[in-house]
Amino acid sequence: MAEFQQYPAPVVFHQALVGVIPREDGDDLKFNFAVDGDHAGTETISGAGLAVKGKLLPLRIFPNPSQAGSLVQVSIEEGCDMVSCELVAAPIASHRVVKELSEAQITYKGDVTIDMYFDGTKIGSSRFFSSTGWKTEKFYMPSGSRGYIFQWKQIDNTNNNPRGYVGSFETDISISDVETPAVPS
Repeated sequence: MAEFQQYPAPVVFHQALVGVIPREDGDDLKFNFAVDGDHAGTETISGAGLAVKGKLLPLRIFPNPSQAGSLVQVSIEEGCDMVSCELVAAPIASHRVVKELSEAQITYKGDVTIDMYFDGTKIGSSRFFSSTGWKTEKFYMPSGSRGYIFQWKQIDNTNNNPRGYVGSFETDISISDVETPAVPS
């Protein structure tokens, strides 16, 4: 089953919130993305310790960064059946000015590893968070983190533990002062 959304104006595709039912215990889950008919990335989630046959599993899945267009599509390649899908996208018009970011806050449960991007370029190193219950943590971004389009992406953990859940990800993103002020002579 493929899920798609046609927008009246171009959007930047950020992520999809999906509910899936794994076909077998421990199966890897593989998703494909397309924007305006062009391949926009593939996401493979390791099912070891995460996928349980027949049990509804809520996930955030992510296309390649900086994917923009009017027709956004998500499809399953293997491992599960999709029962719900909510596409998260923002109008491209909201990305017309340079923005700056100095800190972020994540609410999560389990082991979570994220990458962050400005204009499709990774900023800083991957961030790892771990908690047995729901937890909120604030962290700082590398100095000079600025660009037009900020995106974050959850990736598989390097310690091979199953993916945790991200409840929210918030930032202090603001319009950047990119002009040098005029100094009177």
